[in-house]
Amino acid sequence: MPFDPGDPIWPNRDRFVLSNGHASMLLWSVLHLTGTRGVNAEYERLGQPAVSLDDIRRFRQLDSKAPGHPEYHWVSGVEATTGPLGQGVAVSVGMAIAQKWLANRYNRPGFEILTLATEIDLIQRRELPAGWDADLPIFPADSKGVAVKHVQQWGTAVILSDGDAVFQPRKVDRSGLWQTFENRVLIYVHKERELDDVERLYPADHYVVIDDKLRILAEVKKVWGKRVTTVFPKQGHYALDPKVLADYPAADIELAEIGDLVTCDVSAFPTNRAPSRSGTT
Repeated sequence: MPFDPGDPIWPNRDRFVLSNGHASMLLWSVLHLTGTRGVNAEYERLGQPAVSLDDIRRFRQLDSKAPGHPEYHWVSGVEATTGPLGQGVAVSVGMAIAQKWLANRYNRPGFEILTLATEIDLIQRRELPAGWDADLPIFPADSKGVAVKHVQQWGTAVILSDGDAVFQPRKVDRSGLWQTFENRVLIYVHKERELDDVERLYPADHYVVIDDKLRILAEVKKVWGKRVTTVFPKQGHYALDPKVLADYPAADIELAEIGDLVTCDVSAFPTNRAPSRSGTT
């Protein structure tokens, strides 16, 4: 990425945002090793290192230039303060909008915005409204295509979602999932109460329901019984809550993360026979 350690406020530099800010030592070590120079809050060049070895030795200590999370204006080379997970992704979208405006306004090539984020950043939902403002899908189609194509081998893949009647469709659409599932999207206020409607729209001998909420999987299991295989990806705050895990029965299949779907073989599902017609939600 084009970047000048000797002039960290060069206007046409690429911007790097560390959204998972708790990994800030990655940033401090790079700024130290590249010899990035210090700049104060008034954008005056100081002629001293932005992050010294002593700062790194005092990582997370008061007044150190190597705090636990990146702080804009406190350390030069930091493009955005990132605290809550997902915040850096949303900030990066704003930077990208500004970059596009500058390029269009002055008819010159723009700089790049690079963001390092974890999957936990991307499920915080802070980045989705920002993506709507930018009119850009947060998740590229290629990142979802492999898992979706895999589950489509089992039968018709459908998004079965719930939530606000206005917000939820917009969220699914702007995430790019609506297009990935070729408009097969069902949204209810309480999806576990609408299984009759699901059967009417997508009849099947056997269903596979994938959800990160054990409560939903347990309710579906009560209604469909042996006609459903429940799959629980253990990611997100619902999946990590000890009380939730204790209050509801285990799913038929547990996965460490949603991406592990590509390792699932339908023949290994706990059913009496391979379904002749199946639905995946």
